[in-house]
Amino acid sequence: ALDGDRPVTWREAIDCWRDYIRDKEDIETAFEDTSGNRATGSKPHRFAPEYSDKQYAKLKDLERGISDEYGKRLPTAMLTFTASATPDGDPLPAADHLDGLLDS
Repeated sequence: ALDGDRPVTWREAIDCWRDYIRDKEDIETAFEDTSGNRATGSKPHRFAPEYSDKQYAKLKDLERGISDEYGKRLPTAMLTFTASATPDGDPLPAADHLDGLLDS
Protein backbone atom coordinates (compact mmCIF):
# COMPACT_ATOMS: atom_id res chain seq x y z
CA ALA A 1 0.00 0.00 0.00
CA LEU A 2 1.06 3.57 -0.52
CA ASP A 3 2.44 5.42 2.48
CA GLY A 4 -0.21 8.14 2.72
CA ASP A 5 0.82 11.17 0.73
CA ARG A 6 4.55 10.42 0.89
CA PRO A 7 6.39 10.31 -2.44
CA VAL A 8 7.43 6.92 -3.80
CA THR A 9 9.76 5.87 -6.59
CA TRP A 10 8.43 4.92 -10.02
CA ARG A 11 9.20 1.27 -9.24
CA GLU A 12 7.21 1.40 -5.99
CA ALA A 13 4.31 3.12 -7.77
CA ILE A 14 4.35 0.50 -10.56
CA ASP A 15 4.48 -2.34 -8.03
CA CYS A 16 1.53 -0.85 -6.12
CA TRP A 17 -0.38 -0.39 -9.38
CA ARG A 18 0.23 -4.01 -10.43
CA ASP A 19 -0.83 -5.23 -6.98
CA TYR A 20 -4.02 -3.17 -7.30
CA ILE A 21 -4.81 -4.64 -10.73
CA ARG A 22 -4.14 -8.22 -9.55
CA ASP A 23 -6.29 -7.62 -6.47
CA LYS A 24 -9.22 -6.41 -8.61
CA GLU A 25 -9.24 -9.38 -11.02
CA ASP A 26 -12.50 -11.33 -10.93
CA ILE A 27 -14.23 -8.69 -8.80
CA GLU A 28 -17.63 -7.46 -9.90
CA THR A 29 -19.29 -4.33 -8.62
CA ALA A 30 -22.77 -4.79 -7.18
CA PHE A 31 -25.30 -2.04 -6.53
CA GLU A 32 -28.46 -2.32 -4.44
CA ASP A 33 -31.18 0.30 -4.01
CA THR A 34 -33.40 0.80 -0.96
CA SER A 35 -36.00 -1.58 -2.44
CA GLY A 36 -33.49 -4.41 -2.63
CA ASN A 37 -33.10 -4.33 -6.40
CA ARG A 38 -29.59 -5.34 -7.43
CA ALA A 39 -27.46 -4.64 -10.46
CA THR A 40 -23.89 -5.68 -11.14
CA GLY A 41 -21.20 -3.60 -12.78
CA SER A 42 -19.63 -4.52 -16.05
CA LYS A 43 -16.55 -6.67 -16.42
CA PRO A 44 -13.75 -6.18 -17.21
CA HIS A 45 -12.70 -3.32 -14.97
CA ARG A 46 -11.60 -0.06 -16.58
CA PHE A 47 -7.88 -0.84 -16.49
CA ALA A 48 -8.09 -4.23 -18.21
CA PRO A 49 -6.90 -4.45 -21.83
CA GLU A 50 -10.34 -5.73 -22.84
CA TYR A 51 -11.90 -2.53 -21.53
CA SER A 52 -9.62 -0.28 -23.59
CA ASP A 53 -10.41 -2.43 -26.65
CA LYS A 54 -14.13 -1.91 -25.97
CA GLN A 55 -13.67 1.85 -25.58
CA TYR A 56 -11.62 2.02 -28.80
CA ALA A 57 -14.40 0.17 -30.63
CA LYS A 58 -16.93 2.71 -29.31
CA LEU A 59 -14.70 5.56 -30.50
CA LYS A 60 -14.45 4.06 -34.00
CA ASP A 61 -18.23 3.56 -34.06
CA LEU A 62 -18.70 7.22 -33.12
CA GLU A 63 -16.30 8.26 -35.90
CA ARG A 64 -18.30 6.26 -38.44
CA GLY A 65 -21.53 7.82 -37.20
CA ILE A 66 -20.39 11.43 -37.57
CA SER A 67 -17.95 11.19 -40.49
CA ASP A 68 -20.62 12.25 -43.00
CA GLU A 69 -21.10 15.50 -41.09
CA TYR A 70 -17.43 16.19 -40.35
CA GLY A 71 -15.66 14.53 -43.28
CA LYS A 72 -12.86 12.01 -43.48
CA ARG A 73 -10.37 14.17 -41.60
CA LEU A 74 -12.20 14.12 -38.29
CA PRO A 75 -9.50 14.55 -35.62
CA THR A 76 -9.76 12.10 -32.73
CA ALA A 77 -7.44 11.19 -29.89
CA MET A 78 -7.16 8.42 -27.34
CA LEU A 79 -5.17 9.14 -24.19
CA THR A 80 -3.12 6.47 -22.47
CA PHE A 81 -1.36 6.25 -19.14
CA THR A 82 2.24 5.77 -20.19
CA ALA A 83 5.38 7.54 -19.12
CA SER A 84 8.34 8.70 -21.15
CA ALA A 85 11.85 7.44 -20.55
CA THR A 86 15.26 9.11 -20.36
CA PRO A 87 17.81 8.38 -23.12
CA ASP A 88 19.35 5.61 -20.98
CA GLY A 89 15.95 3.91 -20.57
CA ASP A 90 15.13 4.93 -16.99
CA PRO A 91 11.62 6.29 -16.34
CA LEU A 92 11.41 10.06 -16.63
CA PRO A 93 10.58 11.68 -13.27
CA ALA A 94 6.89 12.58 -13.02
CA ALA A 95 7.53 16.34 -12.78
CA ASP A 96 9.74 16.28 -15.89
CA HIS A 97 7.13 14.24 -17.73
CA LEU A 98 4.46 16.81 -16.89
CA ASP A 99 6.75 19.64 -18.04
CA GLY A 100 7.23 17.85 -21.37
CA LEU A 101 3.49 17.47 -21.82
CA LEU A 102 2.86 21.12 -21.00
CA ASP A 103 5.58 22.22 -23.45
CA SER A 104 4.20 20.15 -26.35
